[in-house]
Amino acid sequence: MACALIRVDSYPSAYGGYGYPRGWGGAYYGMGMETNVRQYQKGMLALDVFDVAQHRPVWHGVATKSITESDRKKMDQTVQAAVDAILEGFPPRKR
Repeated sequence: MACALIRVDSYPSAYGGYGYPRGWGGAYYGMGMETNVRQYQKGMLALDVFDVAQHRPVWHGVATKSITESDRKKMDQTVQAAVDAILEGFPPRKR
């Protein structure tokens, strides 16, 4: 499953409200703000193991990753890497 996400970051600008660098009136006009908006794809793969005899789930594993253009071009490798990462935790170890 993949979904589109949007990340919005806002932070004080090095320039004043009217484009003047601080020190050239930036303090007088107030500090400006910059906003950075980025859209990206987040993929998620979940694996569930069920006990068929008892009709209940016995283990759940999940992997998430921001999907890049390279990941899209090599989807088989991307999915296999996610499966490998999830199965590192299987079988569950007793603590």
